[in-house]
Amino acid sequence: MQGLFPLTWHPRNGLILLRTLNHMRQKLFSLLFHSTNEQLAQAIRGGELEAFVPGLSLMSGCSQGNLQHFEGDVNAHTALVIAKQKEHKEEDPQLYFDGIDLLAGLMHDLEKPATRTEIEPGVVKFPGHEAKAALRVAEVASRLSLTSPEEEKLYFLVSEHGNAHHFPILSLEQIEKLLRSPYWRNLRLLQKADAESCYLNMEGTKTLPVHWELFDKVSFGK
Repeated sequence: MQGLFPLTWHPRNGLILLRTLNHMRQKLFSLLFHSTNEQLAQAIRGGELEAFVPGLSLMSGCSQGNLQHFEGDVNAHTALVIAKQKEHKEEDPQLYFDGIDLLAGLMHDLEKPATRTEIEPGVVKFPGHEAKAALRVAEVASRLSLTSPEEEKLYFLVSEHGNAHHFPILSLEQIEKLLRSPYWRNLRLLQKADAESCYLNMEGTKTLPVHWELFDKVSFGK
């Protein structure tokens, strides 16, 4: 019966069960933890997750241009990000990883369809998609009965995932803002998963830069 309950990753105790959460979040978190990226992409495409996060199915078929994101549309990218989060979650022994991390992975590009701008044929941008997705957090938090700290974590990860990619060129003030958050390690994981899920060639052997070590260097020097 374990699959019926959401799972949380604890750095010392491994996977633990949380049995006190509402049914909707139980079902969603279980799906996110246990689905392969192909299964998750199919569930999003088929509208199976609309009850949890309305608008997810619009990511299916949303092209990201032909200069990068050779992994596919926004849906394919999102499912791959979640798979990468699960793959790398144990690399930081101090990381507390739970269903909110995966929900952030699910929502981080939620508003790309609404912000998609084709500058010229094949050149696509999504201006402001991070902030627009962050505005959806309160609605989803209410729907899933998230606690205040969980909502805070989700908002931070969704709203700041773009800045995490720009970490090397952020101002000192912006860097300090990120590292003051109790969730900076979770943001670092999301950045790695997001970067590795953005293919810069058809083979997927080239991706966006990962800033894992830079987060470490700056955080320990602060």
